[in-house]
Amino acid sequence: MMKKTMAHTLRRFRMIISYFSHSVVSTLIDVALVWLLLRITSIHLVTANTVGVISGFSVGFFLDVRRTFSSRYSLLTFMVYLGTFLLGLVIADWLIVSCYNMVIPYTSTDSAFLISKGASVIIPFFGLYFLRKYLYKAAQRYEKRNTDE
Repeated sequence: MMKKTMAHTLRRFRMIISYFSHSVVSTLIDVALVWLLLRITSIHLVTANTVGVISGFSVGFFLDVRRTFSSRYSLLTFMVYLGTFLLGLVIADWLIVSCYNMVIPYTSTDSAFLISKGASVIIPFFGLYFLRKYLYKAAQRYEKRNTDE
């Protein structure tokens, strides 16, 4: 009984679990790169964050389009991912700067970075997941309708 319930739950949440695991991989690459850039260069926080997020975008696109959203690689799916990515980037950059400025008076630079980077990753995660899920379904319907004609 417990195994059936667990299996059912995993199937039910397969997409968000997949999206989450791909996001973890993308985020680890993102955070490591931003941290490295801040440590070894005099690059501005937003610039470093943008480089990290773009790297995570590339990894996320190739993992998510087929494995999470069961879509095919096409110009339309790329545009969906790019559009939602840009929206997420603006939100993430705003969050990292806002949170960093709020916590830096009370903690070390490293802690302020981790707190602000965490906020800039976690908060957009759910919004982008649901937006992408909706848009990929719409893209699949559009592509199916145009190939059937």
